[in-house]
Amino acid sequence: MSNQTSRYKADIAGGALKLQESRIVAGLLLDGVTDAQWKDAIVVSNVLQKRSPGTAKRQASLMRVRLEAMKPDLWELVRDGSKAVATHAMFAAAIKHSTLLGDFLDLMVRDQFRMFRQDLPRKLWSEFIDKCHDRDPNMPEWQESTAVRHRNIWDI
Repeated sequence: MSNQTSRYKADIAGGALKLQESRIVAGLLLDGVTDAQWKDAIVVSNVLQKRSPGTAKRQASLMRVRLEAMKPDLWELVRDGSKAVATHAMFAAAIKHSTLLGDFLDLMVRDQFRMFRQDLPRKLWSEFIDKCHDRDPNMPEWQESTAVRHRNIWDI
């Protein structure tokens, strides 16, 4: 395997959309907190109400990276919008942040929509992952547990 980075990362399962927590993270970003204030809020004050500091840091970091891929106007929608608006805003941020998610929607879900399918067969994810390796030779081979976690995201 070469030293080039992969187009695809295995981080979409780490935080799902986590709307309530995303609202808090968006608020912190809009408040322009410093790194020290961020750490205090996430780790010391435990504003996300996680059982461990490690979980809080991982989830906050993922939500922050997703949100920072967008502009502050979207952060306001996440923080202040209705549940539907905030969910759509976070979904847009997740798609922009994750090439894996964006490509799955573009390449697999779009075809299902065009065929008027009412469901997403579980095998679509496995087929998609196989095709990802063809599109990106630098994509790592994920452990089975990672593949299962990703596949379970689509159990709607």
